[in-house]
Amino acid sequence: ALGPFFGEMSRLSDELVGGRITDRQYVARAGDRLMELELEEDVLAAWWKQGPDDKGVGRNGTRVLHKRALPFEGRPGAAIVVLFYTPAGTTNPPHEHHNLMSCKRVLKGSYHVRQYERVRRVEPGVIAIRQITELPDVTFGGPYIAMTDDRLNVHWFGARAGAEPVLALNIVVTNAR
Repeated sequence: ALGPFFGEMSRLSDELVGGRITDRQYVARAGDRLMELELEEDVLAAWWKQGPDDKGVGRNGTRVLHKRALPFEGRPGAAIVVLFYTPAGTTNPPHEHHNLMSCKRVLKGSYHVRQYERVRRVEPGVIAIRQITELPDVTFGGPYIAMTDDRLNVHWFGARAGAEPVLALNIVVTNAR
């Protein structure tokens, strides 16, 4: 059985897949729900301080600590809920996503985020982008980070050097249509 939060994310994903809401409505509603989450002071404390036990495969130290699939109703596929760890001083270079919607909320620590949009494909494997936003201090207090295939679809993020590592909860839906 899914708890209230995961149950709501599953229902919301089914609405998206069923065409009852748009990509932008999905990320807005998922992001609003993420911002309603409250954490007790000690929740995730060990993961946040120590990082994951599994060294993972990321070259820059980022790790997926936990992943949970929320299957779509009546069709193959699932929304994925990911608990993501980023060590202090680590960044992910600008990267794009295709056919994906995502909402991410910082649970512990602080991200510096830059969001871009694709302008055009220059050649295979090369795109032109333009920066849309820069959020130098994304924390538990917000804002959430949203991305759809047609809006804010390229991003860069990192945990500041000398600061705390970041734990973030990410809700991802791919191939929804």
